[in-house]
Amino acid sequence: MRAVHLLNAFPYPMTTSTKHMEYEQLRSDMNELKCEADQKGLLEMVHE
Repeated sequence: MRAVHLLNAFPYPMTTSTKHMEYEQLRSDMNELKCEADQKGLLEMVHE
């Protein structure tokens, strides 16, 4: 739920639609990071 806190912490007001788009973008970015982290974790487990 950290993404929501980041959005709420934005210093400038946003329309709901902009906020929603920003949230979707952030969520997809975090999903990509999570996938990369998962892959790295898997690789590390394989190498051990």
